[in-house]
Amino acid sequence: MAVLRHAFWLIALLTLAGALLAGSRAQGAAQFEERGGLIVAPLIESATNIARSISDAAQHGGRVQELSSENAALRQQIARLEGENARLRESVITSGQLADLRAAAGAEDVGSTLAAGVVLRDPAPGRDVIVIDRGARDGVRKGQAVLGSGATLIGLVSSVQDQRARVRLLSDPQSAIAAVVQSTRTQTALTGSRDGLRLEFAPIADPISEGDLVMTSALIGGLPGGLLAGLVTEVDRSGQDLFADIKVEPLATYERLEHVLVITEPSRTASGTGTDK
Repeated sequence: MAVLRHAFWLIALLTLAGALLAGSRAQGAAQFEERGGLIVAPLIESATNIARSISDAAQHGGRVQELSSENAALRQQIARLEGENARLRESVITSGQLADLRAAAGAEDVGSTLAAGVVLRDPAPGRDVIVIDRGARDGVRKGQAVLGSGATLIGLVSSVQDQRARVRLLSDPQSAIAAVVQSTRTQTALTGSRDGLRLEFAPIADPISEGDLVMTSALIGGLPGGLLAGLVTEVDRSGQDLFADIKVEPLATYERLEHVLVITEPSRTASGTGTDK
């Protein structure tokens, strides 16, 4: 709007200048010119200033547009750098998690393992199943043991596709594995339920107590023996049954699983078949 006003006054001044020029040809032109000059001089100066303002505004507008374009380009570059930084941080976290998994598995001498990422958790109610990004073409087979942090058993491979596999967690109601209480050597079954893990068929007279470690047993089911599976948190012998009601807490946080190890070939020590190869 300011530029339009300036243009209007410039046109008015030009019109006035034309009138003065025409008047200079009339009678008494000299006197008319002298008086007209006194009137027009300030107006011409104002017109010059207006023209300069219009020019400056045009140049300034072009510069603003240029700066706006540069600013948009810088914002895009910052967004790209932030994305790259986030990917690098995620890569470092992933590498650290995998290194910790492999270190724990190596310390426990569990055998040959395959790292896998967790890509999905089964949303069906009453089920505790995850999907990993490794499958048959990577050497994954049904029934293989799957480890979480600290080389802790978290579940077994339940089904396999070419590039994916499903893992039934120990807490799934359909999960049941052969287990042994480390301190008492009591052979039991570790089962899943909606209330967590439980030990089944542990005689009420056995001195199992809170804090005892529960490990996999190689006696039944073909599962590698000696894998950590849970910790006894509660023992109830108040009932009339022959077996105690024993609750077990997992040693891994199933809800936060991001990467796991699949035992593709158990060591002989872990499988309970002799010395390590």
